[in-house]
Amino acid sequence: MLNRPAGWWVLTAPLDVLAEDTAVQPDIIVCGPGLPAGRHLEGPPLLVVEVVSPSTRLHDYNVKFARYERACIPSYWVVDPDELRLTAWELRDGRYVEVADLTDGDWTAAQPYPVTVRPSALLG
Repeated sequence: MLNRPAGWWVLTAPLDVLAEDTAVQPDIIVCGPGLPAGRHLEGPPLLVVEVVSPSTRLHDYNVKFARYERACIPSYWVVDPDELRLTAWELRDGRYVEVADLTDGDWTAAQPYPVTVRPSALLG
C-alpha cells in the first residue's frame, strides 16, 4: 500500500464507514484523491481491509462482508495473520466476487490500483 498513487489516502482505524444505517470500523481504508479536510469521506472508500482475530473472525467474514457489499465498497480484503492468508473480493454487479484467496506466493490486485501482495510479508 506504500506505493499508492499520488493524492490517494491509506487510513487506519479508528474511523467509521457508513453501511446502511450502521457505522462500521475497518482496520484500513483506501480512498482516492480529494479527501476533504477532517478525514471525512463523501462516498464509500475504494477498499476496506480487515485483519481478523479469533474474536472478530465470524464478524469480519459475515457481518462486515454483507455491510460493505450493501454499501457498494468496490474492494474488500480480509487478512488472517494466524494463517498468513489474504482473501479478496471485488464488487461486480452489486455482489462481491472472490478474486484472491492465498497463503503462499504473490497476488497482484487490479483494484483500487495495481499493487502486489504477498501474505507472508504482511506482518513484516
